[in-house]
Amino acid sequence: MIVAIVVVSVLLGGVMIAAMAPRWRRRHPPELRGDWWSQFEQDFARHIAARRACETRRSTRRDAL
Repeated sequence: MIVAIVVVSVLLGGVMIAAMAPRWRRRHPPELRGDWWSQFEQDFARHIAARRACETRRSTRRDAL
């Protein structure tokens, strides 16, 4: 009896996961699947460097006035 309950539970869990997979794929874009964090860190570091360079140029121009 207990074995039957365990088997049914496992099968039901598998069916639920299979039913949720398409919904999960729609809610999570391909860009966020896999190892996206390292690419994000690189892009963010480039963004910060560009902002600092822009601020430095702006403050240099202000000081020259």
